[in-house]
Amino acid sequence: MEQSTAIFYERMVADGPTQMAVDQALLARCAADGRSRFRFYRWSPATLSLGYFQDYQQALRQFAELADMPVVRRVTGGGAIIHDQEITYCLIVPAEHHLYQAGAAQAYCRFHQAVIEVVRDYGVNLDFGQGSAAGQSQAHGPVFCFARDYPTDLRCDRGKVVGSAQRRLNRAMLQHGSIFMENRFPQQPAVGLCDLAGRSLDWDQFESRLADRLAQTLNLQWQPRTLDDQEQRLAQKYRHEVHAHPDWIHQGRRSTHRPIIE
Repeated sequence: MEQSTAIFYERMVADGPTQMAVDQALLARCAADGRSRFRFYRWSPATLSLGYFQDYQQALRQFAELADMPVVRRVTGGGAIIHDQEITYCLIVPAEHHLYQAGAAQAYCRFHQAVIEVVRDYGVNLDFGQGSAAGQSQAHGPVFCFARDYPTDLRCDRGKVVGSAQRRLNRAMLQHGSIFMENRFPQQPAVGLCDLAGRSLDWDQFESRLADRLAQTLNLQWQPRTLDDQEQRLAQKYRHEVHAHPDWIHQGRRSTHRPIIE
């Protein structure tokens, strides 16, 4: 397999609409220029994200105590996630890339296999889920992503630790996901790596080790840089017109402010 390059962005700490807008902007740029992209990011403040197909009112009725928490909607499917003490990643590849061509399930598994190998260095053993993806509705399953057991998720006997979701276009694919370090919200049935390791972990070190392992697993060569001017302008546009707009958050795919996904 021939090695390919991928832009590796510096970590961003920002609110939910900004993070979702950046993900969408990078997906659009990859679809246009065919360059793979990768980033880690973190959320501030803690934010509830809904999957593309989820009903806003239903989710908030069931968990009314979260009504004051900021809410965003992803362009990917799956269940809701409270993004708090976690490392979030986003990997974007063009349609010509071997990971895109391997299909959705294999893309999840290849990425998550790298996570399995890294967490083993911390004395934590994770394995893939036992559930059946065919039996779980995007719109009507359990509200929380980490209450759903997909065969490509990463779990241990105490619960789910890593979950990912995808958006596949004709010209590019976005895969992003949550790696839980700690879970401070009892509504969310997740377990964190720090709890499993029995100690506080160095998040920066974890990201560095995972990036190295991913480069080996996916045969990528990282090219570090920051968001360029075009990416920043596009992200600002998507933030204003879509991801910070209440109609998109509340109505999702029925919204007139939904993302343009081709």
